[in-house]
Amino acid sequence: LEITTQGPISDNFNLLVGGTIDYFTGSVDVPPVVPVVPPFVPDWKNYLFGLYGQVEYKLANTKLVLGAQYNKPEGAPGKLVPRLAVIHNFTENFGVKALYGQAFRAPSVFETDSTLTSGPLQFLGNSSLTHELVTNYYLQFFYEKEQLQASVTFFQSKQEDLIARVVTGPSTIEFQNKNSLDIEGFEIESKF
Repeated sequence: LEITTQGPISDNFNLLVGGTIDYFTGSVDVPPVVPVVPPFVPDWKNYLFGLYGQVEYKLANTKLVLGAQYNKPEGAPGKLVPRLAVIHNFTENFGVKALYGQAFRAPSVFETDSTLTSGPLQFLGNSSLTHELVTNYYLQFFYEKEQLQASVTFFQSKQEDLIARVVTGPSTIEFQNKNSLDIEGFEIESKF
């Protein structure tokens, strides 16, 4: 369920606010085998609540965007992630965008509650997992005229507390928050 409202507050201000409620439920049916094997993921029911808001302010040829989103998954602490953007048009056709934002991914039920045994190997979930967090930076130069659109975008993305499968014993693999990943690059795009 998602409810959103948006609209102008004044000639220069726009406001967007909303909220979400996601409810997940499931079970794994194990085919009958001998000997009887219990399901590797227990039946589950959980939820994710979210609230978000964004304010846009336009001053001459510059638009400022400030936003935030709060997410609260069941069984884990909530997380507030920000979003900030500045968009400036130097001319009617040429401009620049600078964006900063964060997002997160809560662990899935398989990553927190699974237990799977295959021969001597045991694969375990981990109820102590925390969110994965990604922080993004973008700088884009753009040009738009009639049917031509072109842009060059430089970006950096840093992912932290990645959920990974880790060998924790001679025959045990468990999900853990490990490592980080940095991605940098650029994109050149055009449409006409």
